[in-house]
Amino acid sequence: NHFVFTDLTVSHQSCLTDRPLDQPIAPDLVVFGEVGLAGELRQVTHAKRRLAEAARLGFRRAIVPANSPDGGTGMSLLRVATVAEALAAASLGSP
Repeated sequence: NHFVFTDLTVSHQSCLTDRPLDQPIAPDLVVFGEVGLAGELRQVTHAKRRLAEAARLGFRRAIVPANSPDGGTGMSLLRVATVAEALAAASLGSP
């Protein structure tokens, strides 16, 4: 199986935060989820497998949609419902 990890792209950053988004996220943090039109984060397929692969690659924390299943990998899961919450959890959004 082949997994592709991508970061969440926010095209209208000025609507979500007053801080620039050109800051890198922590190197031990992985983020995944599907972004809805209203900015909500939705669960993606194979979430447990994605978390297992991320743990294998050395990630220790994950920002995931609120309804994602537990990964059983020992990773710290930060559950969020919206892109704005994800940005704040990654220390990129408004304080």
